[in-house]
Amino acid sequence: FAADLPGVSLALSLHAPTQHKREAIMPAARAYPLPRLMGALEAHMAAARPHTPTSRVAMVEYIMLRDVNDAAEDADALAALLSPHAHKLMVNL
Repeated sequence: FAADLPGVSLALSLHAPTQHKREAIMPAARAYPLPRLMGALEAHMAAARPHTPTSRVAMVEYIMLRDVNDAAEDADALAALLSPHAHKLMVNL
């Protein structure tokens, strides 16, 4: 996608930092395993061109659900999952 439209930013609805929790929140997540999804995100970020030096090429959306995905452990896991790409993406809580 980014190779064809390198100036387009990506929005990814993640909602949980683990595959198990993603499937509990969104059953359709079974069709898109987390490793495959992260691979696609990484490929997009490698090919995309930001509009400005401070622009982000991807946004990760994360809806916080009380007692489902809002624990400190979830925040730590999300940070670990996304931190290698922090300079190219933003997280929308």
